Amino acid sequence: MAARSRPIERLTLRALTAADAVGNRVYGWRYNPLYQSGTIVTALLLVLLVTGLWLIFFYRVGAPYASVARITSAPWLGNWVRGVHRYASDAAVIAIAVHAIRMFAQGRSWGPRTLAWTSGVVLLLLTFVSGWTGYVMVWDTFGEVLAREGARLFDMVRARMLDGIRNQFPSWTEDQVCEEFRRRLDIQRRREERGIYQVVGFIEDGVRE
Repeated sequence: MAARSRPIERLTLRALTAADAVGNRVYGWRYNPLYQSGTIVTALLLVLLVTGLWLIFFYRVGAPYASVARITSAPWLGNWVRGVHRYASDAAVIAIAVHAIRMFAQGRSWGPRTLAWTSGVVLLLLTFVSGWTGYVMVWDTFGEVLAREGARLFDMVRARMLDGIRNQFPSWTEDQVCEEFRRRLDIQRRREERGIYQVVGFIEDGVRE
């Protein structure tokens, strides 16, 4: 017996069905981009990979803003490629969001699909992190603000973790607190590595079947 969908999934599915109907009227069902969100994401990621590798050849970490200005000064091999990279990243985020909404509305976020959904959410977060680093690499005023706020966010998380250890072990010295902090980070890193291995193994098993 199939599991019943949840109310929020049914509401999302109704909205998605209405959007699909509009897309079918405009593009026809065969060329409706809403049906091909996963393929569009893959194509855009390939575009980002190619254009990003091209741009990194001319990027200089020691002079980020000057190197970006030099790239932009070349109309075709610089500015045009950078523009493609910039707008492809925006389109990829939109396509990923559409794909995630479709998977959620169709009830593919739980049950046997939980692992695939979780890995997709992790990849979405990695996409946002990649976009954040892309803005920072330009190192203009906006990039500096993002870098500063990102560093402050990480410092805040670190401070909260250290305060939690101090409250848990009030008699410990600062060296013991820092050692426990490093130990917990190492445990978290190992858990993440095991999770990655499990996802890779799951994908390989699916390919063999």
